[in-house]
Amino acid sequence: MKTMNSNVKGVIFLILAALVISIQNIAIKWIGGDYSALEIVAIRSLIALPFTLLFYRFEGQRGFPSTQNLKLEVLRGIFLFLSYTS
Repeated sequence: MKTMNSNVKGVIFLILAALVISIQNIAIKWIGGDYSALEIVAIRSLIALPFTLLFYRFEGQRGFPSTQNLKLEVLRGIFLFLSYTS
């Protein structure tokens, strides 16, 4: 069986990503009236975390993701937190 071209895989993953984002938008609009934006973001992040670690494992990595530049990652996390809460 012939393996799939990298460009075709990229297009398929982009289509799947657009589908997932659309489903997330539908879910947020559906429950958005009852919860604050911060609660929605927190719940979405908690649900996404196990899937992110699962994909990390499928890529052949072990343990938790690590970074080469911890200071920049912490700064990035602070800015993301501020953008979600303000």
